[in-house]
Amino acid sequence: NTVQLDCMRWSLQKLCEHAGLTWDDIYVWLDIISIPQCNASLKQLAVNSLYTFASMADFLLIVAPDSSHKQQKTVADAQSYQKRVWRRAEQMAFYCC
Repeated sequence: NTVQLDCMRWSLQKLCEHAGLTWDDIYVWLDIISIPQCNASLKQLAVNSLYTFASMADFLLIVAPDSSHKQQKTVADAQSYQKRVWRRAEQMAFYCC
């Protein structure tokens, strides 16, 4: 399923166009590959570090197209994203800094 990857590429291209940037000007941090899921202690440490990463960003881009989680076989979309606990932490850190 490449729905999220395709949406991310499209969104980054639009961001570059809007902000007058090139692909070489941007760095992308993905929470999905930065939060370990198998170890509760490491997961909590990573979630606690979201404030730091988000506060250093110039842009916050949320990619949440209608799709499904391959392993869990659950819906993955904007509504499911809003239910994630650390979403608010990411947004607060971004907008407060």
